[in-house]
Amino acid sequence: MKIKIHSNAMSVINYYLRIIRYFLKYYLCLYLILLYFIIMTIEDYFAKLTTSVNPELLEGIDTIINFDMKGKDAHIVVKDSIISVYEGAANGAEVSIVAKESDLLSVINGDTNPMMAMMMGKLKISNPAAMMKYAKILGLM
Repeated sequence: MKIKIHSNAMSVINYYLRIIRYFLKYYLCLYLILLYFIIMTIEDYFAKLTTSVNPELLEGIDTIINFDMKGKDAHIVVKDSIISVYEGAANGAEVSIVAKESDLLSVINGDTNPMMAMMMGKLKISNPAAMMKYAKILGLM
């Protein structure tokens, strides 16, 4: 048994299908654009950190912060209102942060609350009191 659909009904169905296709394309493009700007690597984060922090926030700060990302180490040096990033761990760091790279990026991007990450053991900070001073500079607050 064949079902015969009136031509007006077919044009209405085609009209709605075109609208759905349009919105799917639009939202897919928007989603991809947002992903491009949101997803960053740890290297992107460090590069952005050295250029985007207001030098006024860095006045009077002289510190070293280690990042141990389970096989990928880096440290930042804040001195004379300038942030510099180096590979490897530094001796005499005031704060050391230990986390997987993905967990650290999740905290940096705001997907994970830093306190929850610490309580769940995903983020370990050697000196939490000192880290509170630098959290705003590092973009964690």
